[in-house]
Amino acid sequence: VGGLRVGGHQAWDAEFRKFLREHWQQVGQASGQEFNMGLLDLAAFNYDTEPACRAVVAAKNISMNLDLPNQTILQFYVAIQRKFYVDNQDPKQVDFYKSICADTQINFDDFKNAFLSDEIKQQTAAEFNVIRNWGGNGYPTLLVSDGKTLELVSSGYQKSEILIQALDKLLL
Repeated sequence: VGGLRVGGHQAWDAEFRKFLREHWQQVGQASGQEFNMGLLDLAAFNYDTEPACRAVVAAKNISMNLDLPNQTILQFYVAIQRKFYVDNQDPKQVDFYKSICADTQINFDDFKNAFLSDEIKQQTAAEFNVIRNWGGNGYPTLLVSDGKTLELVSSGYQKSEILIQALDKLLL
């Protein structure tokens, strides 16, 4: 997780909401991602991505301990995106994750304890630092490693054809 807007700290003013509307429209057109712009009509909102990132870290730890399938984390992540961008619910609230946990077979009480723990908060901050050190400053970021070196493939959304070409150049 990269922590695009950790802490929020951006004034929820007309200019920022206009920027988000235009950006989300561009992302939707390029990727097919669905957006409900109703969130942008709220008088106040703290657009803080740290809690959603922390939720992914918590779910990842729990799923690894339970030996859940690898796609569990992807399903968890996708559900967060939908619940925020389409359903306009607030991922800063721990109960936001209750239905997502149920859908991914993660015990909500275990998740809640992890999500609120200092350990998971520290792990999340550490992941942010790793991503920044790897050059991840646009999202999504794709990196490739051969176990010795790390190469940046792309930073920011790219169509699959462009990613395949970039990967071919790196791997040949």
